[in-house]
Amino acid sequence: MPLAPILGPKGRDPFKLCPITPGPLGHNDCADPDTPDWFVCDTPGSLGAGGDGADPNGPAGGRLLLAYAVEGLPDTSTLPAEYSPDLGTTSETVQMYDKYFVGPSGPLLKSRIEAAAREVEINPGLLAAALFAEDRWTSYTKRTGEVDGWDIGVDDYTERKADMERKIPAACQIKPIRYESHTNENGRVIPNVPVLKAENAVLATACYLKYGEIKIRAALTEMGGAFDRLPVEYRFALTRYVMNAGPGATRKCIMQFLGIQKEPGRLGKYVQKGKSREFLQFKPWKTERGIEQFIRKQPRRAATAHTAQAIHLSQKIFGVNPAGTGDSLLFFR
Repeated sequence: MPLAPILGPKGRDPFKLCPITPGPLGHNDCADPDTPDWFVCDTPGSLGAGGDGADPNGPAGGRLLLAYAVEGLPDTSTLPAEYSPDLGTTSETVQMYDKYFVGPSGPLLKSRIEAAAREVEINPGLLAAALFAEDRWTSYTKRTGEVDGWDIGVDDYTERKADMERKIPAACQIKPIRYESHTNENGRVIPNVPVLKAENAVLATACYLKYGEIKIRAALTEMGGAFDRLPVEYRFALTRYVMNAGPGATRKCIMQFLGIQKEPGRLGKYVQKGKSREFLQFKPWKTERGIEQFIRKQPRRAATAHTAQAIHLSQKIFGVNPAGTGDSLLFFR
């Protein structure tokens, strides 16, 4: 008996049915060697188990398959080319997190990231790249226990908490178990770093990341620009950068990026200073076995490389193409 169509989020639109292959087994289905990879498996067992192509223990090795959630099937037997901007990264660096979504914990990790990204309205690939840049993937798949906010990069969460909850309703769900003191790499003591329930780790980072995006949006609007009109590379890189450097340092970088400065004596008024400065840093740091090694002294380079990872994860793992929405027109004037 053929399987019923599977509801998203497998394809581009999670609210439409995904196509299934017609069978019988081994003929015009996923077991047919002539069947393209974008078909959803309908081999025995539920999707992701029982030996089908999405089963991490099956012959496909856990390869994620894409189902086009559109009317009809595509004419071509190949996936569309992945948008992959040249940001000076190696393929090993870009794809280094793919393996986290394969195996017993892969579906849980993916579902938690998708759920948190949906709640705060941020790209899931960007969230995934931010999570893994901060801590081990296992910190985000715990079913019980706790996670230190220091480890997952939300050390300043407490001082932003009230404003975050006003701007991001999902932040109200985060209830720290307790607070601990930590000293950062610059010698600054942070007295109230939250310790969170393990199941809140992904959402806490999502809120933290979204809060940074909100700050960048406000800064660009104040300066006469528009965040949504930036190409995806800059939107992702600025959002990732603010998570590490903070809103103040990011504002300075945005002013350099736009080539403007505040006009003395006039609140909220900016004037063109001269040439703009490229925000992205394309020159990679040293690599080991093809994977770029990041250092704290190069946060813009790290944000650039994390952006390449985020764009890849968005498409490869979550089926979301983030490209094509920006138009590089920074100003309305």
